[in-house]
Amino acid sequence: MVRKMKKFKTLSISEIKEMLSSMKVIPKSIKIFFQVKKSIFIFIIIINIIAGILPVISVNVLGTLINVISTTNLDMSLKILAIYIGISFLLNIVLSIKNFLTTKFQYLLDYELVNKLMNKCANMSLEEFENPDVQDQLKHIQSQIGYRPYSIFTAILTLITSITTILSSIFSIIIWQPSAILFIITPSLAFSIFYLSISKREFQTEENNAKKSRNIWYYEFLLTKDQSFKEVKILNLAKHLIKRNNDLKKTIIKENLYNTKVRLIISIVFDFIDQICMMALMILIILSVNAGKLLIGGAVSLLRIINMVFDSFNSIMNIIYSINQNSLYMYKLINFIHEPKIKHGDKKIYRLEEINNIEINDLSFCYPGTNKKVLKNINLKINKGEKIAFFGRNGSGKSTLIKLLLGYYLVDDSMIKINGISLNDINTDNLYKLIGILFQDYCKYELTLKDNVGFGNIDEIDNEPQILESLEKAAVDFIPPNLEQQLGKWFSDGIQLSGGQWQRVALARCFFKKAQLYILDEPNAALDKMGEKKIMNTFFELTKNNIGIFVSHKIAHVMLADKIIYLDEGRIVAEGTHEQLLKTCPSYKEIYDLEFNIPINSKDVDDEFIKQKEA
Repeated sequence: MVRKMKKFKTLSISEIKEMLSSMKVIPKSIKIFFQVKKSIFIFIIIINIIAGILPVISVNVLGTLINVISTTNLDMSLKILAIYIGISFLLNIVLSIKNFLTTKFQYLLDYELVNKLMNKCANMSLEEFENPDVQDQLKHIQSQIGYRPYSIFTAILTLITSITTILSSIFSIIIWQPSAILFIITPSLAFSIFYLSISKREFQTEENNAKKSRNIWYYEFLLTKDQSFKEVKILNLAKHLIKRNNDLKKTIIKENLYNTKVRLIISIVFDFIDQICMMALMILIILSVNAGKLLIGGAVSLLRIINMVFDSFNSIMNIIYSINQNSLYMYKLINFIHEPKIKHGDKKIYRLEEINNIEINDLSFCYPGTNKKVLKNINLKINKGEKIAFFGRNGSGKSTLIKLLLGYYLVDDSMIKINGISLNDINTDNLYKLIGILFQDYCKYELTLKDNVGFGNIDEIDNEPQILESLEKAAVDFIPPNLEQQLGKWFSDGIQLSGGQWQRVALARCFFKKAQLYILDEPNAALDKMGEKKIMNTFFELTKNNIGIFVSHKIAHVMLADKIIYLDEGRIVAEGTHEQLLKTCPSYKEIYDLEFNIPINSKDVDDEFIKQKEA
């Protein structure tokens, strides 16, 4: 234990000043509390002030009662007793109201902050959201949003009550013995310095463990959710994942236990010092009574008042510790929620009524935090009525190009234009209303069938005939058209779907929107041939007078497009119709031959293509 304790360092003067500055979080927190429910918060403050004054009044009345009883004045004794009982009853009522209101405020605070956090995430760009530092911050904030802000709230209230109690009591102590204040303040100040040291260490421990906590969450997710259950089972990964999970947890527990042990030792030491100081004050009170300077009632009152002041000072020190420990979290929460969204200059926002064309000019792109270009000098124009296929091997940049077209990452103003307007100047909420999309990693909403399709156009989610029509377009004929049917197995009465069935539901969600730009990213990944044919027919029908873009790494899926954009290692290596690319692009023809098992030197390419096209 002695060897371990060497790790613990007390704070320097500058560190103490820095940590006391954490009290600046109080006005910032109060501003948030006012936003939650101003009237309730003010009333709670008033209740806490009353709760700080009433015990002092009660003790003084008790002292008076004892003195009056000793004079055998029965009438006066009964009157004072009635006052004492009335104050005690009032105090109980005040404390009950206080408990009710603080519990109510806790629910409101949690609701408000979680709502702010969800809105913040909803308004983030994909560039921000995918940043590992942002994910660590989000995990840290999310894991403690239920109790850290509430801890600051209760700490502020306790601080108000404690200060009120001290101010109400201090006058009685000064009249009796001014030097007695030193016996109360000195140990509390010393105690606070060590507690501040612990709070700083504890928060740093939590911050350092944010990545480990995210890993723990992920291992638990793999072991407890149905998406990974089958593979974890067949690969016999459970023991390995549990070991990884437990190893990380043990590391975190070890660090937390060390901090807890240090706090326990300091608490025991200063409790002992408190008792010595309290004993010294009690001796002084006894001497004052013996000298005739204090009556018995006054002595009893003074003992209880000193005890309350001791408790209040220690409470304030604990509050400073608590506020310091939680203030670092609150600063992080406040900064995270109110951090301005990444903007690309101060631009005028355009609202589009339609999408006539998309123009890409000399587009190159690296993912944030990397220097590797995943797209290089892309130039492309897509007009209304065209069906464009992005073709290429895995990792060629197809899905990245889709993300940039959706404005998920910022690029220079001139690189992507819609209707001649820079994508950076277009209102994204308005733009997204004109786009229907199936992502490669589409969502499987563990909700009703109605929700799964209706989310495609939330304004029309109650338009059930249109939802049923979208299900038909996506060939969703494998479940009864009961729109209230729960999908997935996370909740009761749900039915589990296969990968292809989930994808068809996702396609129905895409088709539900009356869009002007339809994008399908690997739409055939999990579909059978019959489903694939029907889906593509629907896609071509929907995009007759609109723009259609679909992404695939298989030639069989792109050969009917008006134009194929062939990407390789982030560059456009060829573009044209299927027939044109067969003639002009050797690597495209080679992939075609391999895909359809045609000998490289075969002269029957055109006949084979016709057969595939007819199929």
